[in-house]
Amino acid sequence: MPKYCTAPNCSNSAGHPNPNKKISFYKFPLHDPDRLRQWLVNMRREDWLPSKYQHLCNEHFTPSCFDLRWGIRYLASDAVPTLFQHSDGSGKRKCTDKSERKAKRGARGSARPGAAG
Repeated sequence: MPKYCTAPNCSNSAGHPNPNKKISFYKFPLHDPDRLRQWLVNMRREDWLPSKYQHLCNEHFTPSCFDLRWGIRYLASDAVPTLFQHSDGSGKRKCTDKSERKAKRGARGSARPGAAG
């Protein structure tokens, strides 16, 4: 299974490498509850719990979050991601259920001016 970034609005994936940028992926600190909470708050996903198979890419960390040893970039043990693009300010999807989407679509359709009732 290829790695991909689980950050909101990020489409970086190990399955579709971009030759112009070097992307690396880092697991969530599941063994460190305080740091994990900081990661999730910064992502605006406080109510979500990542699995051991989910990752964030290097683009969500500042350069100071990395240690470079022998030409390899390692994430510092106290690193916290801070670089995220949130589309609507809440970091949460507006509709996650098909019935919610249909209800909203139906409400919009009936409120159109000139719509026959």
